[in-house]
Amino acid sequence: MVSGTIAIIVSVVAVGATVGIGLATLILTSSGRLAARLTAVEKETARLSGLLEGLGLTGRAPTGPEATGP
Repeated sequence: MVSGTIAIIVSVVAVGATVGIGLATLILTSSGRLAARLTAVEKETARLSGLLEGLGLTGRAPTGPEATGP
């Protein structure tokens, strides 16, 4: 009787540990993908910001050589 109870407890703990490891792996994989996407968005935002600034469409007053003119 006691050995049957111990076997049930051990199997429940094993299933819990397996599920926990699976969830941790899923979370880490998802967070890695999210970080990669955010990095790509940051790069694209910086590229578009540079493009808009180069075209003079930022809404800010020019501060470089274009501010003084010819």
